[in-house]
Amino acid sequence: MKKNILLCVDVTTKLQDDEFIRIGREYLGVLRRDIPNKDNLFDNQQYSFIEAAIKPSVVHRNFHLFIGRHITCTKRLNGLTRLNFRSLKIDADFSIDTYCLEVANEIRQALMGLIDEA
Repeated sequence: MKKNILLCVDVTTKLQDDEFIRIGREYLGVLRRDIPNKDNLFDNQQYSFIEAAIKPSVVHRNFHLFIGRHITCTKRLNGLTRLNFRSLKIDADFSIDTYCLEVANEIRQALMGLIDEA
């Protein structure tokens, strides 16, 4: 990136939400240098900034550390680890004891993987 400092610049803005550009806020849009008058080729440079009509929707997804048959283990943006249970299908062959043992084994596998990484 090449840095330029322009002195004596007039900027006309067209923003969606704000009346004036706020300090520290990033805007998505187009900055354009307007064509100067014949008299003012080097004085009073005029620019216009038009904010983009479509705001990007940023979706932060928690990434998976472990994906099992009954649970998934994800890491949240704040650094905490979370266990998530998958949907449970209860039918005629469902056994509570078998399910509990399989979930316990998956939790153990997920935690062992986390300890090995640390």
